[in-house]
Order: sequence, then structure tokens, then C-alpha cells
Amino acid sequence: DKFTDFAELPSKGHCRLMKAQRYGIWNVLKGLKPEYTADKQFVQMLTKEYTLMVGLNHPNIVRTYGHENVPELGECIIMEYVDGRTLADFVRENPTSAQRRQVAKELLNALAYCHKKQIVHQDLKPSNILITHDGDHVKIIDFGLSDSHEWAILKEPAYTKAYAAPEQLAGEEVDNRTDIYAFGIILRQLFPKRYGCVIRKCLQPQREK
Repeated sequence: DKFTDFAELPSKGHCRLMKAQRYGIWNVLKGLKPEYTADKQFVQMLTKEYTLMVGLNHPNIVRTYGHENVPELGECIIMEYVDGRTLADFVRENPTSAQRRQVAKELLNALAYCHKKQIVHQDLKPSNILITHDGDHVKIIDFGLSDSHEWAILKEPAYTKAYAAPEQLAGEEVDNRTDIYAFGIILRQLFPKRYGCVIRKCLQPQREK
């Protein structure tokens, strides 16, 4: 029942990622870097991410299995290991139109599922979208900046500027349309010369439009 074969994965910010094996299955463990483990706000953020993710059960969203104290990492989220590459790497492989359409459709299905559960990802970008090597299926990862109406705490403005909607940049309250704006930018990267009217609709600076 213990994890073995630990391998550090690249990570930015306050989180530390490790790949490890248990029961013959690879997992990803997401914890805090040593300098943040005593900071109550970062501990709460990790707990919040787990609480939001554990209720998500969708084929295009990374699965969350538990929240444990692992000696090698401390308190951490136990997640599915995805054998894949980022959306940016996928696009650089020059996939076919059919492959690109499949990715766009699966991404939308996953977002619709999240939004029905009143969860806004808030940080949708190519590095947070993995594409599996087996079948080129979408797996959305990193709900560290996600939010839900159920949470009255930890509502600090958070985003990646290049994919942020105007309301995020202005420090205003966000909703599901914030993710739709980010999707418009991603769709433009998937299809630089197609779906212009859809992309423009997603990228309307006024939310009500």
C-alpha cells in the first residue's frame, strides 16, 4: 500500500509534482514545495483543489483518487497519470482536421460537464490540456485556480494573462463564460483559418454577448 519509484515532474509555482507507482499503477502526486507546507493559505488551496476535483468523473478530465499524507511529499492529491503530451505539442505535430475536431469536441464536452457542476476552471490553456498518446483524447488537468460558488474563501484573482478574459484582467467576478473566452483562443490555435465566427463569438469582450 506504499508508493514506490518516485520521479519528480516539472512544476511551477507553489506545487510539487511527483510520478509514483502503487499496486502496479502509475499515479501523479500533487503536493506543496517545502517552503509552502507551513503556509495555511496554500494548504487550504490544495484542499480546495482536491474537493473540487474529486467530484469530477468525466473521461476528458484527469481523475482524482484521494488526498493522503505521503512521507516523501507530505499532504498531496493522488491523481491519474496521463501518458500524453500537451495540446501545444499536439498542434506542433500537425494533426489532421479530424484529429483537431475531436480535441475541440472533447474539450467542450468536458467544459460543459464542469459548468453543469458550477465549476469554472479559470486557467484553461494548452499546458493544462493533455492529449493522450493512445487515441489522442483530451485530459484537462490542473484545477488549482478553479472556483465554485460553494467556496466563500480563496477567491483571489488568478489567471494566465495570455488566455485571460477581460473580466479576469479587471479583477471582476468570473463565471462559465470566462472558460468560453479561453476556449476561443485555443480554438483559434487549433484552426487558424476556420471557425472565425465561432471564435469571434467566444472572444466578445462584453460577457453578455
